Amino acid sequence: MRYLKDKDIAAALQQEPPLVEGVTDLATQLQPNGIDLTVAAIVRVSGAAHVGFSGDETRPAPAETLEFDAEGWLFLPRGNYRARIAERVNIPPDVVGFARARSTMIRNGVSVNTAIWDSGYSGYSEVGLVVHNEQGLYLKRGARILQMYFFQLDDAVDKAYSGRYQGENITIPSPHRGRGPG
Repeated sequence: MRYLKDKDIAAALQQEPPLVEGVTDLATQLQPNGIDLTVAAIVRVSGAAHVGFSGDETRPAPAETLEFDAEGWLFLPRGNYRARIAERVNIPPDVVGFARARSTMIRNGVSVNTAIWDSGYSGYSEVGLVVHNEQGLYLKRGARILQMYFFQLDDAVDKAYSGRYQGENITIPSPHRGRGPG
């Protein structure tokens, strides 16, 4: 297994499909050890979820999409949210992805919760966003909230991801859709 650094990620952005699509400013978003992903939409979790062993038993929590103001800002009081990422992620069968909150989020009392991006996943991901700061958070559409990083596996997985989130949010327009890297 090998960690992908900046030049590896830049090369993977040129493949078809690109590792990450819709990057608006490659010079800013590409980091030495990953790529920053930005927020397209925020959803407030407004009820209880059901999580069982199988997908048949699992029902997501009710939620409502919040609106950014005319200048692109949104105030988030303390609470639990989901953030939809503006960039489409396409994980090849020989790569696995992870992401961590940018330190700016942590320093301002906000957690970004993620899972593993399995080999073969493709979509506009959603991540958990928890505002711990008692004063809340002003978040701008397009803000860089997490850094994604990747490992190249020794060989491709036998069975690529095909779960319930495959193709996630593909039908929802991204504010960056149609723009290429950099």
